[in-house]
Amino acid sequence: MDGEITLGDVVLAARAGYVRSKVDFRQRGRDGQTRWDIDAFTPAYRTAPTVLGTVDMMGRDFLGVTDTTESAWFSGGNLRWNDRLRVFAGVRRDDYSNIDDYTENVSRNTPTTRSTVKNSALSWRSGLSFDLTPSLILFFGASRSEIPQSGIIRSTGTVIPALEATSFEGGIRAVDLGNWLNGSFSMFEITQDNQGVNDPDNRAGESFVINVGKVRVRGAEFDITVRPGAGLSILAGGAYLDSRILTLDATGGPGAQFNNRFYNTPEFQGFVRLDWDAAALGAEGLRFNLGLIRQGSRYGNNANNFVLPAFTRVDTGAAYRWQNLEMRVFVENIFDEVYYLGSQNRPQNIAPGAPRRVTGAISMRW
Repeated sequence: MDGEITLGDVVLAARAGYVRSKVDFRQRGRDGQTRWDIDAFTPAYRTAPTVLGTVDMMGRDFLGVTDTTESAWFSGGNLRWNDRLRVFAGVRRDDYSNIDDYTENVSRNTPTTRSTVKNSALSWRSGLSFDLTPSLILFFGASRSEIPQSGIIRSTGTVIPALEATSFEGGIRAVDLGNWLNGSFSMFEITQDNQGVNDPDNRAGESFVINVGKVRVRGAEFDITVRPGAGLSILAGGAYLDSRILTLDATGGPGAQFNNRFYNTPEFQGFVRLDWDAAALGAEGLRFNLGLIRQGSRYGNNANNFVLPAFTRVDTGAAYRWQNLEMRVFVENIFDEVYYLGSQNRPQNIAPGAPRRVTGAISMRW
């Protein structure tokens, strides 16, 4: 439901609504596995890890039923004055419920294990923007959000509370400056409470979480798009991130990980991409692109005792459209760079990046 009122140079618009989703999922099957305990502190790319020992897990008959319900009420509005000043605000309430029934060894009629997760969250946001000129815009925003989380804390057996986040951001944006430049620069601060991550002590088949507590990220970011002509576009962007864990202990003093960097968060990351439409030189339908991604080193866990190295990856691609037929080819990681995407807060779970990969596609539209 929405509406709009105009009073001279002032335009007031508002919207409100309700959304709800429900998912019922049922599965039955049998599995079995072998778990390898490996030395993952010094991973060697494309080399089998050093196996410290193995544990064989028994095969299981199992029956799983999941019932998930999500609903939200929301409302918001914005005010525009003289087409230069815009102010907006909004509020939202989310309710989340997840019930899991899981039975192992169905043929033996083992009692059902039930896990119930219920969470509610209230969020708001507000901000404003002001047009200095038709092409230069100042903006500022603030928000407070609560996001329901699922997961059980091992030590207490309770559901992890909703993730609470407060953010502030301000900056300047250029829109079609000189008909060839778009871009923005902003500074921000995000603080999160009840930050949940995988429990590093999880064994095979376990999915407990831990509450890291308070995490703060301060930084600056930019993006820019330049169109110098002849069908060429140059896109670039980057961010500086200062992430810190600010959790206190039971006495109010610094916690064990106080001032550590939050895992998987580099100090710098950026990209550059070139897009060229050859139609400007008479080759209608032919396009090329070349991109570079740079990510700095980052800690692989919140204890900050192992590091995932920095990497630079180069990709390229081309596409050709003829009438209703389009052919595309993409080469990811041209130079076969060895790199790691991230970890799950422990050295036993590190995700490597893909080696050189070539993909292609042909599509037709009617």
